[in-house]
Amino acid sequence: MALFPFSIADIDDPECIRVVLYASGRMGHAPLNALLKKTYKDMTEILRRMEALEKNLNTLNIANVKQK
Repeated sequence: MALFPFSIADIDDPECIRVVLYASGRMGHAPLNALLKKTYKDMTEILRRMEALEKNLNTLNIANVKQK
């Protein structure tokens, strides 16, 4: 492991990027893509739910306009 900072732009394979974690006085490391996978999944689910909510709101707005 390098003891000095370097640019990750020099890394050809993104699978090789690892992140150092520090907790309770201990250090560990994990692949960045594994840490981001859960976040990406959560963001995708939030986007899906927001789109469904927008669709429902549009349906309600159309129904309100027709009633007037």
